[in-house]
Amino acid sequence: MSSLQKSIMKSKLPPRVPRSSGIAKLAPFGTSRRKDYSPVSWKQYFDNNVDVETEAGTFRVYMSPEPDHPSRPRIFTLHGGGYSGLSWSLFTEEITNMIHCQVVSMDIRGHGETKVMDPDDLSIETLVRDVEQVIQKLYDEEPPPIILLGHSMGGAIAVRAAHSPVIEPFIHGLAVIDVVEGTAMESLASMQGFLRGRPTHFKSIEHAIEWCIRSGQVRNLESAKVSMPSQILNVQTGKLAINEVDTYKKEDAPRAPEPTRHGPHANCITEESDEESDTSEASEAKLARTNSLNEDKLIRTDSKEDIECSRMDSTSKDTKLIRTDSTNSENEDSALVRLDSSEDAEASNSKLVKTDSTEKDQSATFAVPNAVGDGASMKYKWRIELSRTERHWEGWFGGLSSAFLHTRAPRLLLLASVDGLDRELTVGQMQGKFQMQVLTRCGHAVHEDTPGEVARVVASFILRHRLTTPTENGEHMHLVSAPGC
Repeated sequence: MSSLQKSIMKSKLPPRVPRSSGIAKLAPFGTSRRKDYSPVSWKQYFDNNVDVETEAGTFRVYMSPEPDHPSRPRIFTLHGGGYSGLSWSLFTEEITNMIHCQVVSMDIRGHGETKVMDPDDLSIETLVRDVEQVIQKLYDEEPPPIILLGHSMGGAIAVRAAHSPVIEPFIHGLAVIDVVEGTAMESLASMQGFLRGRPTHFKSIEHAIEWCIRSGQVRNLESAKVSMPSQILNVQTGKLAINEVDTYKKEDAPRAPEPTRHGPHANCITEESDEESDTSEASEAKLARTNSLNEDKLIRTDSKEDIECSRMDSTSKDTKLIRTDSTNSENEDSALVRLDSSEDAEASNSKLVKTDSTEKDQSATFAVPNAVGDGASMKYKWRIELSRTERHWEGWFGGLSSAFLHTRAPRLLLLASVDGLDRELTVGQMQGKFQMQVLTRCGHAVHEDTPGEVARVVASFILRHRLTTPTENGEHMHLVSAPGC
């Protein structure tokens, strides 16, 4: 890696968190410093669930308590690719505390507990037809006012469903979270590389939740605890991990040190240097750190003269990022090699060694190992292999901006960045064709990272169009006057 590349990578990292020297280094291994990654049941956020039978199969739908009057609006939520209806759990708790409504959260085909005859058919036409049939089954011929709320892929489905002649008369609002045609189409070329950077298996539900937080997929631990189990399957039983949550026993084993980095290098394993501590203290800290990493099967060996797994900070003299792939087909080109010997004290301070038979991947996307755990301990895998849905991506997002602007119902767009608008939506926003809100301090899963803020914006949007009334708590929140972008 050139000096320029290393300089650029360093500049993108967040400031390094100061840490004390001496025995304080061992504190993360104590139980008082360990984060709780145990899963949480969806029953804390939703009142019940129903399995809706359609001609395509059975669709799982989660519902909050019935509103105080049948005419109150239903917020029909559609999750993004790879997620599930439970990604709206914290949002549901927040918004039902603000306004009188009911949240109806659906697992899209191929996701969650939904079971259909052809789960690989994720074309936009099929997905819209699923939404139509589920709404018809739930409400017969006279549905209450419906607000479609979708995130990412779910946002694309919501926009197309709002144009459906079958349910359009009942759609009184459309809200889309962090999906714009222009930026979505531009990102498709790098999507497969991103997906290859994800692990394929996890050794426990807790490890899956921990990865979800450390990788930055979700930044809200409470949300990850309830939503992540609905995204992974037990390899042995073939059932979704949410079926094990009620009887799940919390892990007692020590875990890896907590400090991690978010951003482009969030998945890279780093090691802090502390030049102020003496040799014995440094050796003790390294051994403790190695023992913790052994638990997660990510082993590092440390050399006094050459550290290949980088210390990613401004004091580092040499930085090398380690690339691993999540697909077996590429394991020959890039892999994690474990160097360990119980008879050699030097080898116990293990490190990651990059083995690469070619030079073509020198600038490739850097990723996490392809499994959190090893061998028989790989107990859980993803519910859906998103890489296999590539043939549908352009269908989801192509023409999305125009369809959004021409929706009959009032429109709301929530973004994680003000730079997310494409040209067509920028012109439409300047013309006042839709309401827009930019929420900061969040990632792509906006509604999971900041559920309270998203709920406040959506509640204000619904109240502004007089579709419901605020609850007693909502009356004190001045929701309608919530600031715009």
